Amino acid sequence: MVELLAPEATDYIILKPKHSAFYATPLETLLTYIGARNVIVSGLTTNACVLLTVADLYVREFKIFVPQDCVHALNSADHKRALELMKSSYGADTILSSRLLLSTLQTVRRKR
Repeated sequence: MVELLAPEATDYIILKPKHSAFYATPLETLLTYIGARNVIVSGLTTNACVLLTVADLYVREFKIFVPQDCVHALNSADHKRALELMKSSYGADTILSSRLLLSTLQTVRRKR
């Protein structure tokens, strides 16, 4: 699985030192640069890192997608509770990844 996730030469890489992907990172600048308005969040843990990143996306007015099968917590109760909170408080779409239509989410990259 790790080999499938290896970054390609054109991928951006951001090191995340704390729970939110925005804390002490250039993520907001990068998302602005590429003209993103929709963000798909995946990772661990649903009720900590994922939840805090989703909250930061919400206050920045992004459309948020958190495929429920692409995130996980240490237990299923925390996982379900966090997904419900993201959905009800932050408007996150928690659709299954197999039902996410990526072609409808693409944003045109801004010219330099």
